[in-house]
Amino acid sequence: MTCSIHPLEGEEVVDYVVRRLGLRVKFGEIPINDFIDRGYQGYTSSNYTRRIYPHRIKGQGFFLALLEVEKHGL
Repeated sequence: MTCSIHPLEGEEVVDYVVRRLGLRVKFGEIPINDFIDRGYQGYTSSNYTRRIYPHRIKGQGFFLALLEVEKHGL
């Protein structure tokens, strides 16, 4: 979770870490509701990340992602 609305600090970080480290990741489900929406589109992680937009809550925006790294070879 980051207190940012910029994809450079959200979706791009998740995509980079997964790609760079060659991780097999299971994305956890974060429900969508009146305050939580999908992440910015156009990223590998877009369908699994979430955003809290400032205009909806009249406060600060947030980026959310729930990742579980799959252990392999153990």
